[in-house]
Amino acid sequence: MYKLGLKLWSINTDYYYEEAKKLYNKGVFDYIELYVLPNTLHLIEKWQKIGIPFVLHAPHFAHNVNLANKDQYEYNKEVFSQVAQYEKKLDAQFTI
Repeated sequence: MYKLGLKLWSINTDYYYEEAKKLYNKGVFDYIELYVLPNTLHLIEKWQKIGIPFVLHAPHFAHNVNLANKDQYEYNKEVFSQVAQYEKKLDAQFTI
């Protein structure tokens, strides 16, 4: 059996947030795949309140993450620290 996820970004705490709750309650999807944008830790508590399981999507090159660039080591480390905080607070099943 498959599970269907709804992909949202961590900044989608406006209209998308309420619609996601409605769709989840109707059984339209099984979890939220949350793309964690850098520097959005202030939104974790809102996501904790939604009551939907999570899978996280870590930021990538579109948000300046480049694991192959040693000059970006500190930035990459900070970004993934933020993702780890989301993972812990939201009890995410895994991170992509």
